[in-house]
Amino acid sequence: MVQLRKETDFKSPGDLIVSDKIFETLDREFMSHIGVKQGEASFKPQRLGRECDIYLSSRASIETISHPCSSRRAGRPQKDFESCSTKTKRQTIQHILETSSQEEISMADEVQLRREGKRDSAAIVKEFCDFSPKRGTTIRKARKRFSNPKQSSLSEDQASSIDGRRKFVNTSI
Repeated sequence: MVQLRKETDFKSPGDLIVSDKIFETLDREFMSHIGVKQGEASFKPQRLGRECDIYLSSRASIETISHPCSSRRAGRPQKDFESCSTKTKRQTIQHILETSSQEEISMADEVQLRREGKRDSAAIVKEFCDFSPKRGTTIRKARKRFSNPKQSSLSEDQASSIDGRRKFVNTSI
């Protein structure tokens, strides 16, 4: 917050010069109102004090001078959780893992999936978490078995003989 010195605090002309640090804190409207130029020493202490007092008393809030923008955090903006890498996601959820139990996390996940209308996914989450630890392994193996159909390992001769039999059966009918 900008604080003004009393008029009697100015002891030398050097005190009248607006320093670079103070100059940066003043907003443009304030500087144009009192006519401050960087390094200018022409103000008498009483006049500078009066001008500052008049200006600041006419302002509704002094907060706008000291905190021009407090709604945003400084630095790089946050990415959405979905667009982060796996490493960043692990670091982000570390606090949740330390403070919440596995049951709480799975229940929250199940409830959220139901809210989104994903009942089947919620049922799978419940099945993973409520049954024995081996249940997840069993489901994963079954899923892998159905997602990768077995490819036959027939030799070329066997494949051609089967193909020849098909042609023979089709022509004889």
